[in-house]
Amino acid sequence: MKIMKSCNVKEEFWSCFTDYGSKIFITDSKNYRLSYLEELEAISNMIQELQNIGIESKMNVVLLFEKNSWMYVTLLLTLWKMDVTCTIASHLSQIEEHDAQWILSDHILENRNGKLQYVKNGIYFYKISNGRSAPYEFQNAWLVLATSGTTNKSKWVYLTGEALLSTTYAIKDYLQTKERDVFYALKYLGHISSITTDFLLSIISGGVLVINTEAFNLPSIVGQIVKEHVSVLTLVPSLLEYMINDRYYAKLSGIKKISLVGGPTKKQLIDEVKKKLPETQIYIGYGLTEASSRLTYLPPSLVYNKPNSIGKAIKSVEINLIDSLGKKINAPNTVGEIVAKSPGIMIGYRIDGRFIKHIDECLHTNDLAYFDEEGDLFHYGRKDEVLVVNGINISPILIEEEIMKLEYVRDCVVCKELESKIGDKLMALVVLHEDFPVTVHDMRATLRKVLPSTYIPKRIIKVREIPKTERGKVSRKKIAENFR
Repeated sequence: MKIMKSCNVKEEFWSCFTDYGSKIFITDSKNYRLSYLEELEAISNMIQELQNIGIESKMNVVLLFEKNSWMYVTLLLTLWKMDVTCTIASHLSQIEEHDAQWILSDHILENRNGKLQYVKNGIYFYKISNGRSAPYEFQNAWLVLATSGTTNKSKWVYLTGEALLSTTYAIKDYLQTKERDVFYALKYLGHISSITTDFLLSIISGGVLVINTEAFNLPSIVGQIVKEHVSVLTLVPSLLEYMINDRYYAKLSGIKKISLVGGPTKKQLIDEVKKKLPETQIYIGYGLTEASSRLTYLPPSLVYNKPNSIGKAIKSVEINLIDSLGKKINAPNTVGEIVAKSPGIMIGYRIDGRFIKHIDECLHTNDLAYFDEEGDLFHYGRKDEVLVVNGINISPILIEEEIMKLEYVRDCVVCKELESKIGDKLMALVVLHEDFPVTVHDMRATLRKVLPSTYIPKRIIKVREIPKTERGKVSRKKIAENFR
């Protein structure tokens, strides 16, 4: 077991590569394998190559990759070792919003601002002729990621190495990961939860990182999980639901720990996992990109009793609730905004070309929640998603929980149908289990037995699937486009 030798988390992080030495660090679906020491040598060689073409400390380099690869992982680590800021973009149109000096990509780009300077190991290096430096305090960032929250407008979040690693060590503290663990990066390592709970966690645990380099294909994914003896898996709830309901679920029994992040977890899913994977521990995590992915967690001992809870604060994080006047809420079962104090909080945002430094000691999350009598936190919804019906504030989550209790419902989402001067009107999209003979009238009649009339959606629509983003979250933008 590795003993903490330094209070400097970045020094401690880099020491992992020598401490874990000949242990396997990374492997992929093409059987490529590299030890920790071999990865350290690859980083050293790449530093020399990047310096030779003009990439230097404090620069901002954009990574525009279509999929995971060992080279992508090595580039991330190399740039961080050089103290270079990495902006992870998902498409070319985003790059014009950045003050970046270089673009590194695994495919040829059509970019009028970038000149191809270098090609190595399938990576294309483009130099940006008019790239500018960020303000000094933003140059300390390791990572820049886009987040839109519920606004559908990109905000670029700047996170330091200390923020990312402090959060990752706190995740390790509650997941209790070990050197023998094998982590699986199923999602692209451009999402904050994948970077912390897959990538960085595997390194500080001394484990093996298995990366998925192919398009999503469940049989091949399950085959890789079995072959590499994956023991730790991080998923969004909708993806776990897909995997657990497939005929391959029995092959997932070797997974020891599943960390669910990125959205509410329904009790039906937890019950299904308990039945099909009884030896697997389930953890539920809550956080934001602005807080390096994690603020709270719910341990396996409470998951089955409190599946709707997001638990308590992780190590080194302080969580409070405040009312509309900014006053701290001490009473249980009283809804307020989650305010977090954490070493994982961002440097600030970049919005429309402007750098906005985060100067508050705490992060105001825009998420509503309440504590129960035992101090566990329950998510109540986003402030901008709370609906006003007949003058009453209603959380869609509470209605969704009741709808999901209906035996014939597989998935649902509740939102507002339209706005008027007298308030919002509720709409529910409902996915039924196949061939279940139930009418909307039947559903509404059943809901009247457990919900006040104000909480009953005026419009209930049966759909095949709930519109979701590529990350598995409900896409309210698509719902607005298709069902309003």
